[in-house]
Formats: sequence, C-alpha cells, structure tokens
Amino acid sequence: MQVKEARELIGQVVTARIECGFARLHQEHEFARHPRPVPAFRPGDHAPGHDSSRVPAVPLAEVATTVTDDQPKVFLSFRMEYGGRPYRDMCVRRSWLHQVVRPGWAVMDDRVVVDVLEWATGPTGRRPSKVASCWIWTDFDEGPHGWRAWGDMREYDVDWRAQAPVLVPSDPVLR
Repeated sequence: MQVKEARELIGQVVTARIECGFARLHQEHEFARHPRPVPAFRPGDHAPGHDSSRVPAVPLAEVATTVTDDQPKVFLSFRMEYGGRPYRDMCVRRSWLHQVVRPGWAVMDDRVVVDVLEWATGPTGRRPSKVASCWIWTDFDEGPHGWRAWGDMREYDVDWRAQAPVLVPSDPVLR
C-alpha cells in the first residue's frame, strides 16, 4: 500500500465512523420523533448542520499526514454547520510508512492506526500487538454547532485470534 492509498482509505473510514456515530445518536435520542429546535441565533451558512430531524450526509474526510520526531498526534474536527469536509491531520513517526502503511495496517478493525506501540512475534512473523488510534466522538449540540465530531488518541491491544485483527481498547472504561 502507498501513502496516497492509505490516506484515501483513512478518509473513507473516518467518514463512515462519523456517519455511524450520527446515526446512533439520531436513533438513541429519537430525533426523528422529537427534533431539537433550531438555535435562536442565526446558524452558519450550512443550516442542515442544525437539523436534528435527519442524519446528515457526511462528505469524504480530508486526510493530511505530517512526519514528526515527537510523539504521534491526531487532530480531527468536523462541524456540519460549516458545510466543509471532516479534516484529519495526523502527525506520524518516520517509521509509519514502513511499519504501518506498506504492510497494509493503516486501518485495522475499521480504525486508523497512527502508530505501532508494541510488537509480537508469532508463527506468522512480526505483527503489531498494541497500536495508537483515534477514538472518534460524535454529538448533536443544540447550541452553536449542531452535528459535530472530533477525535483523540487512544491505545488499543491487537487481538489476532480471529481471522482479521480486532482492536480492543487498552482502557477498560472504553471496552
């Protein structure tokens, strides 16, 4: 896999995760039956971002990568009110290309791999046993923002017992 392909795949995964989060919130809060009122102030130019009665279509996320000698980081921000695309900026180590992208591990278990934190060696060779990824949060803000999403870094243990790797949050609270 090449970096361009990885960015495209990451964009698709981020978009799908945001859409799923919005759909889950829409269903859990019964927004179709009980839509939230439009804010009293004038919403941004993209009024559908404040329409809680339907799940908005999320445009394909834009993904940028920057190489860092520091700790990897992720920035993800998206607010429907602006009408733009979700933007994901990843600061990755120099090793990201060879350790994550080329072997095809840029996305594991529908999560974006930002860094490999630990390795395991088994009968099939060396593979990640702990990775850093971005946990994507979604919300409907009845105030200024409407539908929105953001992300922060989380650690995941990689379970290889299934046919495909499964990422399990290292933090028991998130399990």
